[in-house]
Formats: sequence, structure tokens, C-alpha cells
Amino acid sequence: MDNHIFYFRLYLLERKNSKCHD
Repeated sequence: MDNHIFYFRLYLLERKNSKCHD
């Protein structure tokens, strides 16, 4: 199980959200 990939995707999503929000 590659949980780190899941968290990495979440991290990217958060970054994108932050960018859009900004």
C-alpha cells in the first residue's frame, strides 16, 4: 500500500486550492 502517494496527492490538491484561493 502506497499511502505516501495518497498523501502526496492530497498535498498537491491543497496546494492547488491555496493557489486558487490566493
